[in-house]
Amino acid sequence: MTIREIALRAGVSIGTVDRVLHNRGRVSPETKAKIEGIIAQFGYRPNPIARHLKLKKEYTFFIFSPRRDEDSGYWNIIFQGIHRAADELSAFGIRIHFAEFDRYSRESFWKAARKIPLDACDGILLAPVVPAETSRWIHSFPPRLPYVFFDATLPDASPVTEIGQDPYSGGYLAGKLLALFSSKLPGTFCALSPHSEDFHIHQRIKGFLSYWSLQGSAFRTEVRTCEDMDHRGTRETFLQTLLKDIPSPRAFL
Repeated sequence: MTIREIALRAGVSIGTVDRVLHNRGRVSPETKAKIEGIIAQFGYRPNPIARHLKLKKEYTFFIFSPRRDEDSGYWNIIFQGIHRAADELSAFGIRIHFAEFDRYSRESFWKAARKIPLDACDGILLAPVVPAETSRWIHSFPPRLPYVFFDATLPDASPVTEIGQDPYSGGYLAGKLLALFSSKLPGTFCALSPHSEDFHIHQRIKGFLSYWSLQGSAFRTEVRTCEDMDHRGTRETFLQTLLKDIPSPRAFL
C-alpha cells in the first residue's frame, strides 16, 4: 500500500500520512490512530524512488500573488488550492512560501518582489496581473530559474507553463452565453474592465467584442474601465455614472 492509498482510506492528505509515518509535526490522536490502524491492516512499503528524492534535496518554491483578501476573496481560493497541493507533496521535500502584494500599488509589488531570494529558490509560481512590472521583474530572473504563470499570462514571456483559461475564448463564450440568456434582444452590452493594464482582461474583452461584432448593427457594445472595483465608494460611483450614460444596458461582462 502506498502513502496515497493510505491517505485516501483515511480521508486525509498525503502530508498528514507522512507526518505520522515519520513521527513529526502535529497530528490529532484520532487521525494518528486511524492511519496507524490502516497501516497495521494493509501494510506499507516505502517507495525507494520517492524516499531518495526526499533525502537528496528540499525544494523551495515561492508563490507571488495579489493579497488573498483582494478581488472579493478570489485569491484566497487559489491559496487554498496551493496549500493543499503543497501538503500532498511535502513528502517529496517541497516547501512553499508566499509573497503577497497589493495589485493596485506598484510600490507594494516591488516590496514583495524584493523579498524573494531569486538565487536561493527552485522556482516561482506567479500571477502576472500587473503586466509592466511583472515583465521587468521576470527579465531580471537568473537564466535557469523556472517560473509558471497562473490566472493570467504575458505575451512577451516564456514560462514553463501557464495555468488558466484562454482569455480570448473565454470572452467570446461569455458573449455567446449573454446572448442566450438575453434572448438576443437588441441593446447595449457592456464589458467592465477593472484593470486597464491587465493583458488577460484585454484579451477577454477582445473576445467578447468579437462575438458581438458578428451579431449585426442592432447590438451595441461599450467598454468601461474602473481601476479599483475592490473599493466600495469607487465602485458605486462608477456604476452610477455608467447607468446614467446607458440607462438600460442589456447585460454586463
